[in-house]
Amino acid sequence: MRENGIRCAEGFLSARPAIPRKILNCMLPAISTHTRLLGVAGWPVQHSLSPAMHNAALRAAGLDFVYLAFPIPPESFETAMRGFASAGVVGINCTLPHKGTALDFCQHVSEEARIARAVNSIHFRPDGIYGANTDVEGFVESLRQDAGFDFTGQNVVLFGAGGAGRAIAYGILKAGAAHLSIVNRTLDKAVVLKDELAPLFPDQAISTLALHDDADAIDAVLATAGLVANSTSLGLKDSDPQPCDPVKIAQGAVVFDAPYTAEGSTAWLRSAQKCGLKTLDGFGMLVRQGAASFRIWTGVEPDIQVMFDALKKKS
Repeated sequence: MRENGIRCAEGFLSARPAIPRKILNCMLPAISTHTRLLGVAGWPVQHSLSPAMHNAALRAAGLDFVYLAFPIPPESFETAMRGFASAGVVGINCTLPHKGTALDFCQHVSEEARIARAVNSIHFRPDGIYGANTDVEGFVESLRQDAGFDFTGQNVVLFGAGGAGRAIAYGILKAGAAHLSIVNRTLDKAVVLKDELAPLFPDQAISTLALHDDADAIDAVLATAGLVANSTSLGLKDSDPQPCDPVKIAQGAVVFDAPYTAEGSTAWLRSAQKCGLKTLDGFGMLVRQGAASFRIWTGVEPDIQVMFDALKKKS
């Protein structure tokens, strides 16, 4: 039977009105036998904003690709990746909890991925499986383009030495900062990161500080910082302890918080704004790391504004 222009199974009625074909064609990419596949793997992954962002950019570029979300449990990750490689999938983004596993799985990895100890972008190439960490570019380009920040010769304070913090630390030094102070709850973790970074950037200073034991020294580096970045979960909500008191941060500094929220600001960033400081959350980093993956897979420069607009509609 047919109701409202939609064919229904016998005994079932659809209350949904028919969608005109013209509108439907705008909503969905045309998929053919030539369409190539991209996607994001995570567990869970239903919350991911990446499909909306990438499919909008693919349509804008006129590329015959589609980007899907794949819920893959940790124990099935390698099996799934081998299947993707065999099936001709072009590329996969990896989100939690797969970034570390992806690093071990890939045959070739970028320096950024090696230092970050995480792969968030896999490219299935003829010469093997390549892993990159585009969070580095996403962070640096968001600060440059969205905040107008020039890293060259700057003193930078980073809270956090694990996960995203490793990628951000590498990006800060690669972009030309003169001095990076890594503040972490456990000092040993910060020292390990410093020891890995120092040989790569011998002309730049790196210091390490313990979050709870080096309060005076932390205040001193905050007072001369051009950028203060937080890669931890501290300061996300009003009830959370903050990475530092924004009052201690030098006027004129940029304050960056890696998480992004629907409100466009974390509790820590709102506190910094009250102190007259320029702030930036992780929204632009998310878009720009996605743009970097897009470029790796397709060889095409995506329309960044299209990606921003698509995410704003979904978040």
